[in-house]
Amino acid sequence: MFSFSFFFGTRYSFLNLQQLLLPLVKRGSQKLVVVTTSVLGSITDNFTGRLIALRAATAALNQIVKSVSIEAEAWNGSFVLVSPQRSEDSEEESVSITAAKFVKTIGKLSIKDNGRWLNTNHQVINW
Repeated sequence: MFSFSFFFGTRYSFLNLQQLLLPLVKRGSQKLVVVTTSVLGSITDNFTGRLIALRAATAALNQIVKSVSIEAEAWNGSFVLVSPQRSEDSEEESVSITAAKFVKTIGKLSIKDNGRWLNTNHQVINW
């Protein structure tokens, strides 16, 4: 399985990145792209306002991934958004638990999850 980590917004936008990766994904046996996002991009879960620029950028990323997921159906591809959930435990435990949950969630993903936005408990997040 090919793993690629990239900090969004530093050198390429997600659109540039997806143009670079799309040919590789289409040729692959497991046509799955997992994009890490944040619940701050949820419009229905915004009860505090604040962090407007971050919320807007995250919502835009989520919309791009959703749009690309619709196009991916034509070649049996799958684009999935995953939002890591932090544990209520101590900071050190939180990072390791969150990472383990994230890896476990990715391992459970399939073509059926195309276009979905999930947390690390494999629960759907509202747009």
